[in-house]
Amino acid sequence: MQHDPVETISLVCTIIFAIVSFCSFLFSQKNTYSDFFEIGYIMDNHVINNAPKPKAAPKPKAAPKPKATPKPKATPKPKSAPKPKTKSKQMLTQFQQDCIDVLIKLGYKKREATQRMHDLFGKYQPKTIQEFIQAAFKHEHN
Repeated sequence: MQHDPVETISLVCTIIFAIVSFCSFLFSQKNTYSDFFEIGYIMDNHVINNAPKPKAAPKPKAAPKPKATPKPKATPKPKSAPKPKTKSKQMLTQFQQDCIDVLIKLGYKKREATQRMHDLFGKYQPKTIQEFIQAAFKHEHN
């Protein structure tokens, strides 16, 4: 059985074309599905200038000012009674500050926590943080 040479050459060319196409497909896919990709890069464009900076001319010194005459001493003012502090400006005990910190950790803002602490201390007299938290939750749900 004899093969036609044109048929054999076309078969060989088809096989070579198929192999080349398959290989080029594999190589093109290798770069597309890589785990590494470049988002961007940083270029450092700093120019280092080692030229010395020109020195500024020295400023002329001003003439000294004449000394002022001393002022007469004023009579001291009598001390007035201290103004009463407002509710928010009062000094807090460490226990009250701890109660405010607990409320802040529970999600209250500082101003709300301070107001809530004053309200709860007005209604209840908690002795421990645990009693304060219980009173806060009872007061919140009622």
